[in-house]
Amino acid sequence: MIERAVLLNSGNVIEPHDLALRAAAPAAVPAPVSAKDGLLAIDLTKGIVLEELERTIIERVLTQTGWNRTRAAQLLGLSRETLRYRIEKHNLKTPTAEENC
Repeated sequence: MIERAVLLNSGNVIEPHDLALRAAAPAAVPAPVSAKDGLLAIDLTKGIVLEELERTIIERVLTQTGWNRTRAAQLLGLSRETLRYRIEKHNLKTPTAEENC
């Protein structure tokens, strides 16, 4: 989806509508990460590394869901196994109690 948005976008910034995200019921989905946080607004003039973008998106969704892997996989449109594989691929670790302070 990210690759498609990068290739088909004629501007310098990818906006949420460029990603063709589905609308979900407000009660079922936590508040999305806003474009101002840098997740969805991507400045293409600086270049982009898809692996880093994938890692950032997965990490932010996991943080947003409190590391609920089932919920994160649903939000990302992945199976739990695919999410588990990508967590391992990017060496993402559950934050410890000390890091949360």
